[in-house]
Amino acid sequence: LSGSFNGWASTADTADVLTDPGKTGTWSLQKQLDPGTYPYKFIVDGNWQADPANPNQVDDGYGGKNSVVEVLPCEK
Repeated sequence: LSGSFNGWASTADTADVLTDPGKTGTWSLQKQLDPGTYPYKFIVDGNWQADPANPNQVDDGYGGKNSVVEVLPCEK
């Protein structure tokens, strides 16, 4: 997983790696993020792709799309 939250890391050593420990087909990652809007993409076998399960997307400036997640502030 690569996005504005990790400097658009592009290698397995720097990008955030999703896991499927239960072998359920659902890959996940827990990451602490400050409130804000974060564009991101998956890197699958060296290919960058938007999240097919997230309709919230923006132009990536290269003819494709970035997926976007918004982190809201916690209510206290």
